[in-house]
Amino acid sequence: MEETLNHLFINRPFSFECWLQLGIHWPLDANCLEILPEIKANFGSPIFFEVFVLAAWNIWKIRNNLIFKGVPAFVQTWRARLRADLTLLGFRVPQNLSSEISILIDYL
Repeated sequence: MEETLNHLFINRPFSFECWLQLGIHWPLDANCLEILPEIKANFGSPIFFEVFVLAAWNIWKIRNNLIFKGVPAFVQTWRARLRADLTLLGFRVPQNLSSEISILIDYL
C-alpha cells in the first residue's frame, strides 16, 4: 500500500480518532492538502496551523513507536503529548494566543 499523506495522517483509525479529539472531521475521500483551508475555517482559531502541526507531529511519533518499537498507539497518549507540546507553545506566543492554547488544553 502506498503511504500517502491521507493514509498516514487521516485514513488510519488511530489518526482519524486523534483528529476527532480536536473536533476536526476529515472527509475520507478528500485530499488533505486541498481541504486544509476548509478545515482551518471550520476550526475557527488563530492557532490552527500550530495545533495542526503539533497534532500531526505527535501522530507521526506515536505511529513510529508502534512500527519500530512495538509500542501500542493510544489516543490518550497522543492527547497527553499534544497537551505537553501545546503547554510549551503557550510560553512562546503572545498572551492572547496563550489564552487560546489554554482553552484548547482544557478541552483535551
